[in-house]
Amino acid sequence: MLNSLRLPATFFLIANRNSTHDLWSGHSDDWWKIDWRAEDIAVLRTLVREGHEIGSHSVSHHPVNLKIPEQSEFEARESKRLIEGWFGAPLSSFCYPFYWSHAYRADAVKKVGYQQARGGGVAPEYVPGASYYDVSKSGSLDRFNVDCRQISQNENVSEWLRPGCWHVLTFHAIGDSIWGP
Repeated sequence: MLNSLRLPATFFLIANRNSTHDLWSGHSDDWWKIDWRAEDIAVLRTLVREGHEIGSHSVSHHPVNLKIPEQSEFEARESKRLIEGWFGAPLSSFCYPFYWSHAYRADAVKKVGYQQARGGGVAPEYVPGASYYDVSKSGSLDRFNVDCRQISQNENVSEWLRPGCWHVLTFHAIGDSIWGP
């Protein structure tokens, strides 16, 4: 669908081989995710050839780990190392799990070599309720806290479009199962 609309996307992936998103959460019906089999990697390489980007979304996606500054550096470094190893290409983008971005998380992401990171709801040039950046003001954009808006099922995204603006929209899973039965 993204290709038919000529919309490039970044797919932020959790760097572990678990088959579901959050095994630590105790949910038996949690979101399925890639588990880095050869078939998964082939699909990801096709996405990149089509103009999309692969990024990291940590190793564990565990909320307790993300509150510990030392763990933040491990999550950023290890997820980059694992995904680059499995995928065979460098990563430049990171998305903070739960969009939680703090100075020590941004420092960790910068230190291990990412070029940008997505956060949520706090960038100064964010336009409340609209979820876009005015391209003419992009010089003030904090590349390590790019604000995102998570999309829900009933949103009319086409109403938000603004000429000359960069729109940063996110989905926290793909497929019908995330919306319920």
